[in-house]
Amino acid sequence: MRDPKRLLTVLMLVCVALVWSTSWHLSSTYDEPQHLQMGLQILRSGDLSRFDNSKMPITVFNAIPWHLAGSRESIGSWFLARVPQVGWLLGTVWIVFAWVRPHHGAWAALGAAALVALDPNLVAHAGLVTTDAPCVFFVVASCFTWAKALERPTRRNHVIAGIVFGLAQAAKFTAVFLVPIQLLIAAVTCTRARSLRPLRH
Repeated sequence: MRDPKRLLTVLMLVCVALVWSTSWHLSSTYDEPQHLQMGLQILRSGDLSRFDNSKMPITVFNAIPWHLAGSRESIGSWFLARVPQVGWLLGTVWIVFAWVRPHHGAWAALGAAALVALDPNLVAHAGLVTTDAPCVFFVVASCFTWAKALERPTRRNHVIAGIVFGLAQAAKFTAVFLVPIQLLIAAVTCTRARSLRPLRH
């Protein structure tokens, strides 16, 4: 099997297996119930008010399978509530592959994707009902769409970059560090282009 795209699929399946093999039998951690509570609050009453600044609306995706499972405090219910988390990690893996490939080739992209998919810290957080996995996804997605908007400054790319940046802020407050990161990306782009035009955009 020498096709990088097929190997990427295998890598993603291995990633899912790693996440689910460590999370299916675990009871809730100390902060998961509060994160889930935020999602359930939105799902049941549409109430977006936060009772804690670290709890964000993104956990509504975890509340949906929990609710469908009967909202019972059990190992099975917690596993179902955690299932959406692996999707954020897989999305991050795909973005890294798509970002690296045009610049360095498919094999380098596969290697970069593997560093993400097999990272112990990311795998661990992809098995918990918290805002960490979606935050990582949106931070990487925001940097990707921002870099693309700088390379091809069209209105469509600017709008997409702005929307993804906003979603990152809605995923977790610590995504505010995207501001200096994106300024750095813009500075690097200007240096390579020997022009201030990307920064103006």
